Amino acid sequence: MTQKEAIKILEKKKEYSERITDNFLDHSSVEIKDANETIEMCDMAISALKEIQQYHEIGTVEECREAVEKQKVKPCEFYGDEEDGKLLCPNCGEDLWDLKECGFNNCPYCGQAVTL
Repeated sequence: MTQKEAIKILEKKKEYSERITDNFLDHSSVEIKDANETIEMCDMAISALKEIQQYHEIGTVEECREAVEKQKVKPCEFYGDEEDGKLLCPNCGEDLWDLKECGFNNCPYCGQAVTL
C-alpha cells in the first residue's frame, strides 16, 4: 500500500465516522465517543503521512547528508608533474586538470566543493 492509498482510506474512514456522529442524537453514547476518537486518529495519521510525503520530495536523510558533505571544501589530489599531471576530485575522482584555469569552486561532475 502506498502513502497516497493509505491517505484515501483514512479519509473515507474519517468521513464514515463523521456520518456516525451526525446520525446520533445522543452525543454521549459510546458510538459517538468511538467515532470522535477515530476522526481524531485519522486526522493525525493523514497529517503525519502528508508531512512524510513532503520530506520524501526533499530527499532522503542519506541524500541530505551527502549534499551537506559535498559542501565541505576538500583539496584536490595532485598526481604527476606540471606537464603531465592530474588533479583529481576527492569525491568522484574525475580529472580536473584542464579546468583549473576556469576558477571554479566545485567539481563540475559531482558538485563537490574543492580547492585546487
